[in-house]
Amino acid sequence: MYTYNYRLFDRYNRHAASFAVLDWVMIIPKEVEPLFNEQLEKFEKEKKMYYITQMQRPSYEKGKKEGVSKMLSRQIAKKFDSQVRRESPRLRNLRSDDLMELAEELFILNSLTDVHNWINERKKLNKQNA
Repeated sequence: MYTYNYRLFDRYNRHAASFAVLDWVMIIPKEVEPLFNEQLEKFEKEKKMYYITQMQRPSYEKGKKEGVSKMLSRQIAKKFDSQVRRESPRLRNLRSDDLMELAEELFILNSLTDVHNWINERKKLNKQNA
């Protein structure tokens, strides 16, 4: 591919392009595809080899953050008799690490006001450090 001046293997897309080429070359019959996917997933779990390409990483991180944020909103709403739709926007500008820390702090925070104060303080700290 290099000799044909293809840009598939530049520094950032090398692995993603390799997998794309393999996926393109390796045609799996439709009736075998579910079994293949099941075995691939089992292999990845056994070997703990989840490969995430550079292109996939931002989406993965965003999805992970959204999942944690959604669950945390539900926990806050349930613990302090609030509504998820009111708590979700407050968590939007927090980093993933902040969300994980808040999930731990939620066990010792005693009121919704304490939670909101924690969130506001963390946002201020993040702005200062930016």
